[in-house]
Amino acid sequence: MISIRLWDKFGLRGKVLFAMSAVVISILFIIAAFSYNYSKKLFEGHIKEELEMKNEVVAQEINTLLKSKRGIAEQLGELEELDMQLETIPQLIASYEINNNKYVLLTEQGQILFDDDNMWPELKKLNISDDVVTLVNTSQGNVYVEVREIKGTGWQMVSYIPAINVTHPLQNYAKTIGLSWIIAAVLILIILSIILRSMLKDLPIIVKHVRQMEQGNLGSNMNINRNDEIGEIAQSIEQMGELLNIQVQEMDFQARFDSLTSLPNRSSVRRQLAKWIEDIRNTPQMIAVTFLDLDHFKQINDSKGHSYGDDLLIQVAERIQQLLPKHSYFGRFGGDEFIILLHTEREHFPFIRTTLNNIHDAFSKAFYLNKQAVFVTPSMGVSLYPTDADACEQLFVNADTALYKAKEAGRNRILYFNYEMKEEFEKQHMLEQGLREAIKFNHFTLVYQPQFNLKTNRTESLEALLRWRHPEWGMISPAEFIPVAEKSGNILVIGDWVLEMAIREIKEIHHQYPYVSSIAINVSALQLKEIDFIHRLKTLLRKYQVNPSLIEIEITESMFIDSGEEVLQTLQKIRKMGISIALDDFGTGYSSLNYLRILPINRVKIDQSFVQQMENDVRVQAIVKSVIDLSHNLGFNIVAEGVETVKQLELLIAMETDIIQGFYYSKPLNKGQLHTFLDNDVT
Repeated sequence: MISIRLWDKFGLRGKVLFAMSAVVISILFIIAAFSYNYSKKLFEGHIKEELEMKNEVVAQEINTLLKSKRGIAEQLGELEELDMQLETIPQLIASYEINNNKYVLLTEQGQILFDDDNMWPELKKLNISDDVVTLVNTSQGNVYVEVREIKGTGWQMVSYIPAINVTHPLQNYAKTIGLSWIIAAVLILIILSIILRSMLKDLPIIVKHVRQMEQGNLGSNMNINRNDEIGEIAQSIEQMGELLNIQVQEMDFQARFDSLTSLPNRSSVRRQLAKWIEDIRNTPQMIAVTFLDLDHFKQINDSKGHSYGDDLLIQVAERIQQLLPKHSYFGRFGGDEFIILLHTEREHFPFIRTTLNNIHDAFSKAFYLNKQAVFVTPSMGVSLYPTDADACEQLFVNADTALYKAKEAGRNRILYFNYEMKEEFEKQHMLEQGLREAIKFNHFTLVYQPQFNLKTNRTESLEALLRWRHPEWGMISPAEFIPVAEKSGNILVIGDWVLEMAIREIKEIHHQYPYVSSIAINVSALQLKEIDFIHRLKTLLRKYQVNPSLIEIEITESMFIDSGEEVLQTLQKIRKMGISIALDDFGTGYSSLNYLRILPINRVKIDQSFVQQMENDVRVQAIVKSVIDLSHNLGFNIVAEGVETVKQLELLIAMETDIIQGFYYSKPLNKGQLHTFLDNDVT
């Protein structure tokens, strides 16, 4: 672990130099060892050859010397002559010594003629082969030995030389070689270091550049002009930096601006508003925060296509920008919603009002898309700082509330936030929170209002009505909480619950009272636009084994304003299942007669506002009579809602109304009350 940590501390150049040094030193060591061993063998071979050659010469000289004295046998008999020869031979041998070699001379009978170091007794025991230089170990150390017979005499000459005398020059040679290789290795490492320094000199520049990129400096250049791999790396890093710089700029633009109109987005507007508030706090200035929304833009976008809608948004943005004063701030929040920030002295509030009115009036002129004139109207909600709020988010909320009220009031107008709006908004917020709890803890119940058939004089159908009793607030009117549920999306969960409860109950009611042949269930446009609504409806009918003819779906005209075609397709599928469809609150929406023509309905329900005005208004009577006659001619049954008096009943009977529903006949009943009512039902 320690070695790994030390290795990690080295830079790239140090690691490469260390690795190359290890390789070079290893190679040099192997070469030096091989060279030494090879030289040693050559030197030893040379010494052996020289020793053999010298020994051959010495042997010949001795042989010649002995022959010149008239024969060895005769000379041995003459002791004086022998002594003379023994004195002469060592002198002869000494003249041929090399590297301090020593000799032993033996007669044919093995008599030692001379042996200066008394080596023969020890060498004799080693069984040394003749005429071969052999390395043997003796008491005096390693020696090279050769045993040779002197031809023609029978004598033996033993020549030996200490190994140290042979290897000493070799050791000096090895030291010289070793020092040379060390010097060579150092020179090589120095050269490698210089080469590596030159090759890797740009790496610190690259590392520094990458670290600068990490810190966000993506636009600098390294100025490295090389044609090798490091040059390619540097070029690639610079290109990557340029691409990252472009991407960062694009991301920064997208984070602060709208990609379609290039206007500041929500976050930029929020930052600008916060800066303005900080700058003018405790001064006599004011800020107007205006939300602007295009009326019915979704219909244009859906019918003409998104590119068509995008072109319209671009033209709207350009037109508004032309009308804004110099120190304003204009952004897009998304979709068809824009935001305008204006600030001025509080005493100059009319300037703000005039500017916003001019923007609103500018929409009276057509926008031209694909050479076609297109007219759109704006709804605008305004919140003022510091009058309405002193924080960004609350100003946004207030402006959005005013915008919502402007749309609710009929669109195409400017509304300024007031505290009545705030109170209503807070009330809606409380209702929304309460709805979530009601869904969670099942605070909802169903009641059933009987519908009396004037032709058969009996109750033949019911309408399921939703009721909500809050544990603290008490009973809450559907007129209050249904719009809140639709706006928050909670209507989908609530609607599914109502649908299942009503289907489950009609099975039991119809089984006990067979003449009650249908139950009307109110559904919202959001439910009908759900992709799996038909599937869920079929699933519930199968689950409770209910005949589709027992179910009637009630719809209103208002659900066709924004998504008529989508809802119409769903209704046609419902009719094919055998389920009846009733048009509720008829007469309160738009293009009512056209809906009678296109909708796959079975029944029309006249809104109670008409029924309750009939007694005192003959014109209303004429309208109701016309609706009844028209519906009958189109094959629809008529239900009159909100019948509360005898006179209303008499008028409706005279107009040949099919069914009545209202407090005159029965109020909405819970399950127990309904069974009691049906048990006692009399004509």
